[in-house]
Amino acid sequence: MNSRITVVALSALLATMTLASCSGGDDGAVRAQGTVEVRSVDVSPLVAGRVMSIRVDEGAVVQTGDTLAVLTAPTIAADLDAAAAWVRVAEANLRDLNAGARPQEIEQRQAELATARIEAVRLAADRDRYQAMLEAGAISPREAEQVASAAGVAAQRVALAEEALSLLREGPRAQQIVAARAELARAQAAQAGREAANAEYLLIAPIDGVVLSRLVEPGDMLNVGKPALVLGQVAEPWVRVYLPAHVLPRIAVGDAVEVAPPARGDRPGGDPWSGHIIAINPQAEYVTRVALTEEERADLLFGVKVAIDDSSGGPKPGLPVVVTLPTARITP
Repeated sequence: MNSRITVVALSALLATMTLASCSGGDDGAVRAQGTVEVRSVDVSPLVAGRVMSIRVDEGAVVQTGDTLAVLTAPTIAADLDAAAAWVRVAEANLRDLNAGARPQEIEQRQAELATARIEAVRLAADRDRYQAMLEAGAISPREAEQVASAAGVAAQRVALAEEALSLLREGPRAQQIVAARAELARAQAAQAGREAANAEYLLIAPIDGVVLSRLVEPGDMLNVGKPALVLGQVAEPWVRVYLPAHVLPRIAVGDAVEVAPPARGDRPGGDPWSGHIIAINPQAEYVTRVALTEEERADLLFGVKVAIDDSSGGPKPGLPVVVTLPTARITP
């Protein structure tokens, strides 16, 4: 699952309204309008698949780890079965090597060695007999050579059978066991990777928040990186307002403010939320970079980011609010 942190941006119209709303009240306070915003997270898959089900709707409250949607693909089960089969084969091979030779295998090698020895004794006797006949002139040298060669081959077979029996009794070499263990580790890693890939077909909530948008429906094809849902971190709401240049020297990061929905005009209404300034943009916005006249310098506006100290979900994303800055620091 791929989570991309974004910020819900103000539209051009809201920005224009915000610029026009900054004013000083009769009580000497400075008020400015803005819109509640929250951090948002796009919930996207790391693998392509078809949406089987969506388990949440817009407005639903979710916790980290909740399953939001389920995807599927035609090869999921087959790939997992193949990975599991590879593990089973590697485990069986390692078990055989660790167990060593079975008694039946040793008995078979012993029987083969006994047969080879009997044959070697018989051919050795034939070789000696043919050699005596050759010396007596009863046979040709060619016949004696053929019997001697057969006796030599029989002796080699005995040596090979003895070596095979010895290796069987000693068991597998350490290198063979190491290689078998490595093969098992590779198979287990492949299986874990397959299971992890299959887990990506479940879209899990990466944060505690609220579902802001539901972008797909069951049956839709979802590609890698395409958002299925958008979550909002409503426990950390904030608002951005724009203040004129002459106010800037009288405010600082950390200053306490009040935030409330507007009642009429630019007057706050209802119970306000407390908040505090967390950032002040050092660069002016919405005007040319070079202000040549006093009037132009008076038009400079600076973005001020205010955190709302309310994690109950009361300040809803998109809610217009009025931010009141304290009169102790601001003079009209």
